[in-house]
Amino acid sequence: MIFMRIKACVCCIFVGFIFVMPMPAISGFFSSEKDNNEASDVISAEDQADAITGGGASGEEKSSGEAESFVMDLSDKVLSIINDTNTSDEEKEKKLREFFVNSVDTEWMGKFVLGRYFRTASEEQKQQYMTLYHDYLIWSYVPRFKEYKGGSFYIIKVKEESSGNDAIVQTEMRGIKESPNIRVDYMMHRNGDGNFKIIDIVGEGISLITTQRSDFGGMISQKGLDYFISKLESKVNSLKKKSA
Repeated sequence: MIFMRIKACVCCIFVGFIFVMPMPAISGFFSSEKDNNEASDVISAEDQADAITGGGASGEEKSSGEAESFVMDLSDKVLSIINDTNTSDEEKEKKLREFFVNSVDTEWMGKFVLGRYFRTASEEQKQQYMTLYHDYLIWSYVPRFKEYKGGSFYIIKVKEESSGNDAIVQTEMRGIKESPNIRVDYMMHRNGDGNFKIIDIVGEGISLITTQRSDFGGMISQKGLDYFISKLESKVNSLKKKSA
C-alpha cells in the first residue's frame, strides 16, 4: 500500500471543495424530483470509477508512478503559488486559473455532466454551454485559494487501468482546521498529448460530475436547456463579479 505524506495540500483548489467548500448552486430551487428518464441517465460514483479503470476483474491494478507523480506535482505547484509572498492575490489567481485549465479536462467533464442533453443540443447550445461550464468551474473554485487552511495530503493507493490511459489516485486530507480527515480520489485520463488530466473528484464517495449531472439534468428536464444555459450564465457572471 502506498502511504506517502505530501507536505502540500491542494484542498482549496481542486479536491477538498466537495466537503470543505460545497459546489455553488446555479439555482436555489432545484427540485428533488427527477423524471424517470433523467434518473436512468445518472451514473453512480462507483460505476464511474469502474468505467475509468476497467472495473473489477477486467481491470488490472498497477502503478507506473506517473499518475502518482502527477498528483504530487499538482500539489506542489499549487501550494508554491499560494505561498508566494512576492505575488499579489490578483496575480496568484491568474496563475491558478491557467494551472487549472492545464490540469483539468473541463471539456470531457462538461460533456459527461450534460449527458444525453449534450447529444441532442444544437451546435450553438453546445458552444454556449461548454464555454459557460468551463468558466463555472474556474470561477467557482480558483478564487477560493484565499480560504486555504493548510493540512497534510496523503496518497493511499494508486490504481491504473491496464492500458495506462486511466487512473484513480486515492488520497486522504488530514489536519484541516475544523474538519475531519477527508477521503478524496482523483479520477484521471490521458488527453490527446498523452498527459494526465483530472476528469472527476470523488470526496467520501460523492462524485463531483455525477452530482452535477443529476442537478443540471433536473433543471433541464423541468425548464429546458435554454433556461438552464441562461441560469448558468447568470451564475458565472455573479461569480466573476464577486471575485472582482
